[in-house]
Amino acid sequence: MNAKQKLIDACKHYTGTVTTVNSQLRELGNQLANRRITKEVYSEQYGPLAISREHLQRSTIEAIEAATDEIRQQIDRWAEFNPEHASRPDVALLSGAFPLTAETLQQIVDRNRDSSLILATVDEYARKHDIDRPEHPTAESKHLALDNLLRHVAADIRSANTPESEFDYVGDSDYIGSVLDGLGVNL
Repeated sequence: MNAKQKLIDACKHYTGTVTTVNSQLRELGNQLANRRITKEVYSEQYGPLAISREHLQRSTIEAIEAATDEIRQQIDRWAEFNPEHASRPDVALLSGAFPLTAETLQQIVDRNRDSSLILATVDEYARKHDIDRPEHPTAESKHLALDNLLRHVAADIRSANTPESEFDYVGDSDYIGSVLDGLGVNL
């Protein structure tokens, strides 16, 4: 299973399980409020459920960290020099033999998003020829996007300490998948 799927599965498992635990806690609170159980029974049953939720949070964070480490390694491998990319036809275009436009540079970027070497060469060409740098990902921007995703997921996990918790990010596999796809690394 790839890192993307590991991260998505950890989040799905978490939201499904913590929703169940929170539902049980909510029902327990309702029973106490409606005097169907005593405070003593409530306390006896609340403790194990809260511990279960805390354990689930810890194990989910560990699974997310493991998948994230793998994704970070993929980003770092993407950023490494790949000598095979030096033989791509677009490298010849960037040698300066022909004047290139900003549109041509963008086309080169679009064709070579998998090559940090060519993207850096495009940046250098744009700088030398005083052309606006085409938009493209860098290892830094990929790490920042991953960090941003993880901040949202972590906030959702931290907010799950109330039975009424709702999840904006951790439960949205499509959102998580689209962010990870946007990183443009082989996950």
